[in-house]
Amino acid sequence: MKEFIKYIKDIRFWIPLSLFLLLELFLRSGMYDRWMQPRSAARSVQRILDWSEKSNDRPEILILGTSVARQGILLGRLNEALRKENISAISAACDGAPLIVQNLLYRRMKNKFPSIKYTIHVSENSFPMTARRPLEKPARAMLSRFSASQVLGLMVEYRISPSLSDFFYFNVRLASYQNDVRDLFLNPGERIRRLNQLSREGPLQPDNSVNYRLTIYRARDLSECLEVSSHRMPEFDAKGIRVTDEAHREAVNEGCRLYGMLPAADSPDAAARSELFFRQLEIFYREMERDGLHSVTVIPPLSTLFRDENSRKMAELWTRHVSAGRRIDMRNLFSGEKDPDIYFADTVHLNREGAEKFTHALAENLLKLWRSRRTQTQ
Repeated sequence: MKEFIKYIKDIRFWIPLSLFLLLELFLRSGMYDRWMQPRSAARSVQRILDWSEKSNDRPEILILGTSVARQGILLGRLNEALRKENISAISAACDGAPLIVQNLLYRRMKNKFPSIKYTIHVSENSFPMTARRPLEKPARAMLSRFSASQVLGLMVEYRISPSLSDFFYFNVRLASYQNDVRDLFLNPGERIRRLNQLSREGPLQPDNSVNYRLTIYRARDLSECLEVSSHRMPEFDAKGIRVTDEAHREAVNEGCRLYGMLPAADSPDAAARSELFFRQLEIFYREMERDGLHSVTVIPPLSTLFRDENSRKMAELWTRHVSAGRRIDMRNLFSGEKDPDIYFADTVHLNREGAEKFTHALAENLLKLWRSRRTQTQ
């Protein structure tokens, strides 16, 4: 005991502890948030939260989802169409956000915008196959933007058992900011350059302006897609128009690689994942129902590469678990086209032309839904 008292009286004990506490308080104050990595998972969430705090909108519709929704829906165009019924929409779609992050974003948006009456949940056909019990690093980074009590409570509801490291990560800011702070000190010039670029984009990421087409990487199946996209392609066509770049090639390759890693829809692994996913989805939708909201699931268009037998079986899961009255299935939106893939930038994300068509079709469905619900309540 005497040795312990002697140790805590030593200045060498108090200096690092004081530095730790000061840095922890600084990170908790929110002053560091403006310096966060611009394209990080945590920043994607923080950007939406910051925008919502400053917004004075009074939307009736909230859009939730991942980058598929963010890039596929042109919010300005959508709101132009919705003006016919004097309604508007906002989007909290966040790149790479798992269901638990979308649920927490919904709570924040609902509290900030009590005028919301509908939620449009854009969910990829293969989303049930991505459900996992252990949290992956990007998901933990996103969840760190919310209070630890909310996160840990929802994790238990979602049957994601919090580990000891999860408790530490969500309660100690130095743990959740560790990699971000390290990267800032290692390359401050690059961080400042990217932050300046981010400031020019505005509070939210701008509408989709990608004109590249998936068809430049012509492939008949996933293995061929991986082969074709593993090699550099000419970036300009015969007319001198840029048709691809390195980031585009990597996106195509990554999309094929990740889809190929998904389990077969009729495998035991897929059954466990889909059971977990749809249980979490039910918890999410019931919460929205308790709040008096009407939720609609939108299944976005699929590229031809993702129209195999496994994809068809995944679609059957949605039919089985989400009733037709709350589901808008737009997987076949481009099926009447000679080459549907001209509307895709990569394997899952639409390009500008595809986003325009998807937004137009979604607006028509939402207006029809709004008028139908209005008639029922009269």
